[in-house]
Amino acid sequence: MILDRVAVSPDGRAVVGDHIALTWKEVGDILKRAVHQLRKDPARTGVAVWAANGPETLLSQAAASLAGASVVPINFHLLPAEAVSIISRSGADLILCDHARSEVAAAYGAERAIPVVVWGAD
Repeated sequence: MILDRVAVSPDGRAVVGDHIALTWKEVGDILKRAVHQLRKDPARTGVAVWAANGPETLLSQAAASLAGASVVPINFHLLPAEAVSIISRSGADLILCDHARSEVAAAYGAERAIPVVVWGAD
């Protein structure tokens, strides 16, 4: 459905945030690249997305879903121990997060050999 919109309205505004505005074509390009990367590991089944609400979070969740992974959205208001508990119980094998949660996510990922991908800065 998202990628269908690229053909219909490539130059239309798709995603707008405080620091970013993307057209449908740009969103399609980002998602295609991200999906390609996620599919490189066919064993990947679950992706935890732990970040504040924003365009990057939306695109991360969409890419994981399009790649065929189960998406585990983690509310950014949770305490670190609560978020880690959800990630642990979810069985996620990749964590995508924003910079604000990167230290906790990286420590948890290192303990469990789970890759962590971080975007943005404080």
